[in-house]
Amino acid sequence: MEKVTITNDELMKYAVELTNLSQQAKVLKRLAETVEYARVTGDDFSLKYQINSGLLGEIGDSLEILEKDIQRISNEICPD
Repeated sequence: MEKVTITNDELMKYAVELTNLSQQAKVLKRLAETVEYARVTGDDFSLKYQINSGLLGEIGDSLEILEKDIQRISNEICPD
């Protein structure tokens, strides 16, 4: 494994990026919980609205972006 030197400024930059990604993940989790709550409680109107609005696709797209950003940061911190 190649040794990488990271400055404190770079570490701070990565920490800020990871914190932002964590916040995005929390929002996505809350959206998924809202869909699940509508399903569990039998709120068909809300459930159908959320599904038909494309929310699940948007959640999936956002998760893919999160995955790529986390992998990018990981690669910058510890390249293969």
